[in-house]
Amino acid sequence: MLSTQQFENCSNFSQELELKQLVQSNRVSIVYIHGTARSGSTIAEIVLTQLADLAIHQPFRGVLQKAGGRFRIAKMNFDADIYNSACGLIVKQINQHLQNKQKIIVIIKELAGFFHPYIWQRWLEIPDKFLFTIREPHIQYMSWLSAMTDKVFQGMVNYRKISIL
Repeated sequence: MLSTQQFENCSNFSQELELKQLVQSNRVSIVYIHGTARSGSTIAEIVLTQLADLAIHQPFRGVLQKAGGRFRIAKMNFDADIYNSACGLIVKQINQHLQNKQKIIVIIKELAGFFHPYIWQRWLEIPDKFLFTIREPHIQYMSWLSAMTDKVFQGMVNYRKISIL
């Protein structure tokens, strides 16, 4: 396993740095919603979006899917490539909105458990405010199991490749 220093040395975080600078300029305020699956985080996002200038729904997951998912060929350690690319996507959208306003509020929502702790440690330095949504674990697991069962019966997932842990 890489140490934190080795991780820093092998990763390029130029887009993350640009995002940090935007927030530090006090022209951008980011409210980050971090939700476990089926915890109501999307509902919170919809409600808070009414108070914001920009909402970005699951930017990290979107970039990951476009890059080929978890098993992509050009994967960097701890998904640093996905993290930095998503930061770039966020910066691009923020800059578009800053052309019309001096200061904006941005809502960003993502699912929990998405990155290695080193990445989340970096991300937690950026937003101004956080909203964490949780759900009782047993109900959450049963909801996930129900969704996976539906996907298997629809032929979308090979049950031999599903691992619970």
